[in-house]
Order: sequence, then structure tokens, then C-alpha cells
Amino acid sequence: LHVIAVEANESRRIDRQLFGRCARQGAPGSHESILSLEDALFSRFAPQYLQALAAKGVQGVRPVAHWKSRLLIAASQYLCEWKKRRQRRDLASMEEYFGKLLAFSGQQD
Repeated sequence: LHVIAVEANESRRIDRQLFGRCARQGAPGSHESILSLEDALFSRFAPQYLQALAAKGVQGVRPVAHWKSRLLIAASQYLCEWKKRRQRRDLASMEEYFGKLLAFSGQQD
């Protein structure tokens, strides 16, 4: 089985699961990623200097150097995961705050 990823996911865990599907129960398998520097993950989360580094020297459809692409993917996924983790923490904090606030607004005797 050969797995081809055409988009980097927002989570590294999902990418690892996808590539883990290529070789199961001793069967041979391989995987590859075909990504664009214009993917949503990169345009939303990748720092500008990493986007410029990856694009440097690339003309047309020539591939980006492996280390550059791995760095760009890892940084983008890390920043995305960090943002989502912060949103979950803030949401839990707000729920706790409103829970305490509304606990005092019950039936008046």
C-alpha cells in the first residue's frame, strides 16, 4: 500500500496515523507527501520567515528541500496545536468562571 498525503493536517498525530496505515501486519508499504506552499495550514500558521526560506530557490514545480519542508510542516503544526490548546484552556476557564457566577444567581428565598 502506498499512501499519498496531499495536505498536511493541523495535528501531527493525524499525520502519523495516516502514514502508519501504509504498513500493517508486516505487509510492506510506503508513503509520501505532496504539499503546496500555498496550503491553508502554511498560510495561516507558518511564520513568514519560514515561508520565505522554503520558497527561496524554488521555481515552478521544483520540490522544496526535505529539511525545509519538514521544518515548515513541524512549525506550522506546532503553532496550530498551540493555538487550539490555548483556546481549549480559555474555554475551560470561562466555563468555570460562569459556573461560579451563575451559582449565586439561583432561586431567591
